[in-house]
Amino acid sequence: MKDNLRIGFVSIEDANDVRSWSGTPYNILSALKRQDVSIRVFSPLKQEFRYVLAPIKILARCLKKEVIFNHYKIALRSYARQLKEKMRENPVDVILSVGSQPFTLLECEIPIVFYTDAIFHMMLGYYGGRWSQLTKGAVRRGMWQEEKAVDRCTIGAYSSNWAAEGARNQIGRA
Repeated sequence: MKDNLRIGFVSIEDANDVRSWSGTPYNILSALKRQDVSIRVFSPLKQEFRYVLAPIKILARCLKKEVIFNHYKIALRSYARQLKEKMRENPVDVILSVGSQPFTLLECEIPIVFYTDAIFHMMLGYYGGRWSQLTKGAVRRGMWQEEKAVDRCTIGAYSSNWAAEGARNQIGRA
């Protein structure tokens, strides 16, 4: 009997919810389920750190600024810890992550592939609103996190040439 490739499918939000990230995790997971692979769904990931970071968010809002929780090291460590526990219970051959945050600080020997539609560097000021109101610390953390994730992964898959070129130009490796 042939052993199937064991894929650890990672999404911060619930991958079984079609409303999550415009249905991207849901549709990728649905497509994977039609393949001859074994899928371990590591989703959703807990975000207990939100309570610890809430005062920072409140202060930023009072200053008419924004922060992104998923770029803080406390969040990245939490995601890495959760994935490590899930992988211990359900070993996998490769990780496929929707987004770059979940695996940024994950220490493991298996390949990591991630999919995203944009990179942090290019989103700054792109939409206005939230992205143009980030604190300087939020910008630093976001750039650091994205660069660390790209260095950490085996393959970064982007939904468009625009995003892939942005990653090559801004980060230097994609």
